[in-house]
Amino acid sequence: ATWERLLSTELHVYNHPERNETIFRAEKYLLPEALHDHVSGVLGVVDFESVLPPKSLHGVDREMDKVRAGLREELGWNSFSALNEDLGPPLVSPPKLRQMYGLPPVAER
Repeated sequence: ATWERLLSTELHVYNHPERNETIFRAEKYLLPEALHDHVSGVLGVVDFESVLPPKSLHGVDREMDKVRAGLREELGWNSFSALNEDLGPPLVSPPKLRQMYGLPPVAER
């Protein structure tokens, strides 16, 4: 309920029968205006990950090993910049897409 209020959305429950996993996703969301200058997007709200092979994304397994060994408190990053620093340039974000395709800035609301 907290995330639904924060993102002005409704989360739905999705179950993956083969992986026995449950996730919550929304069809769309709206960031509070106060966050517009600080947040490009929220990962994991509307997107569904693809089925990954046992050794997943570059660097993620290494970071999970650090979490298990107690060398890192949790898996995650507090910004796109920190994620890009740790995992390298493959990160896709709205600003990178706008730059790559020469799209104009996001319109004012």
